[in-house]
Amino acid sequence: MYKRLIITLYWKYIIRFKEGKIQILYNEFKKVVEIENESKKTNYEYVINLDYQEEKVNIIKYQEKEKNTGFVYMTDLPISNKNIEITIGLGSKRWKVDYLNHIKLRDT
Repeated sequence: MYKRLIITLYWKYIIRFKEGKIQILYNEFKKVVEIENESKKTNYEYVINLDYQEEKVNIIKYQEKEKNTGFVYMTDLPISNKNIEITIGLGSKRWKVDYLNHIKLRDT
C-alpha cells in the first residue's frame, strides 16, 4: 500500500534498514559490497540499483568503528561519493524524528 502511494505521488524516501527486516536484500547488499564497494570514503559503503519488488533501490551504510555504531539506510535517492555523507545525515535526522515521536506516544 505505501509503496504504491510513494510511487504515485513521486515521493522520495530514506528508510532505516535493519538487518533481518528484508533478509534477502540485506544479504545481497553484503555480498555485492564485499566485491565492489562503490564508496571511496572511509567508514562508508553503498550499492546502487539493487532489485527489490520490481524497483531499484540504493543501500548505504555508515560504520563508526571507534564507537562501534553503524547505520544502514535504503533509499531511492541517487547516491554518489559526493552526497553519501549528506544522505546519511538526512537519514539520521529522519530516524531521530521518528524515534522521538515513538517515545512521546509511548509515554502518553
